[in-house]
Amino acid sequence: MKQAFLATWALAGLVGLAGPTTAQSSPPPIRLLVPLAAGGPSDQAARLLVKQLAKTLGQDVIVENKPGANGALGAQAVATSPADGHTLLFAPSGMAGLPVLMKSPPYASLTEFVPLGAVGGNQICLFVYPGLPVKTAQEFVAHASANPNKLSYGTSSLGEYLATAQLMQVTGIQMARIPYRGSAAMLPDLMEGRVQVGFMPAGSGAAHAKAGRLKLLGCNVPQRLPGLPEVPTLAESGVPAMGSRPYHLVLAPAKLPPDLATRLSAAVRRAASEPELRSEFDRLLIPVDTLTPEQATEAIREGERIWAQFVRDAGIAPE
Repeated sequence: MKQAFLATWALAGLVGLAGPTTAQSSPPPIRLLVPLAAGGPSDQAARLLVKQLAKTLGQDVIVENKPGANGALGAQAVATSPADGHTLLFAPSGMAGLPVLMKSPPYASLTEFVPLGAVGGNQICLFVYPGLPVKTAQEFVAHASANPNKLSYGTSSLGEYLATAQLMQVTGIQMARIPYRGSAAMLPDLMEGRVQVGFMPAGSGAAHAKAGRLKLLGCNVPQRLPGLPEVPTLAESGVPAMGSRPYHLVLAPAKLPPDLATRLSAAVRRAASEPELRSEFDRLLIPVDTLTPEQATEAIREGERIWAQFVRDAGIAPE
């Protein structure tokens, strides 16, 4: 009875899917929790998505940033929220690695949530301090190999950590990691040389590279990005690609009623198809690839397989 009542109440609160609500019966806003600091490409992508979601649903949708512990704090907040459709998680797909990196992770698998779909993820590119005496990814690997442990790299997400750690694993280079709470915090240090290497989203550093404040050596993508046609892929530069294809997953708490999950999933896909959102994603150098709930689940499982293999090969102990 309690579950049936909850589902009925939640659907009543999401009547915007069928049409606009009146001021008198306005439902509570939907919160989309972003487990990263404000200002980065993922945060910007989330805010663009909620703008279109609000129009689609006919009700307020807001972004709430809850960074910390590589996304664990935000995930825990959503996992413990009522399964009523009013609290969702905007999770970078790299968070699939938390269960093998933490001794006490907030979930054993992201599939414990209800995947509503996914919207294109940040394309990771290799940026370096402009004073580094390299011009290509191959020159960077040679320089780093000749100077073991003399370079440091910054990371602000698990996806960036995985890409850099795999780069070191396949090339044999050795660098020291410095974690940041967001790419906005890392950029000043990278531009000033306090850290020398950053595998970051293309949208975080491309403008700085064009202005000469950073060097962009290559992107970890299957083919060149349309917005950066002059930048080679790492594979073109003779450096193997790392990790899996990134996505921004939209997840709901477990036990979300199936009919409500179907409605929210349809709303996410419709919002992602809006020309205004696609144009803004292009500006951020984020492809607007969308996934169904089933495809999102498979993307999560693929990410988990890659993380588990990497942790085993690298001998990393959970912290």
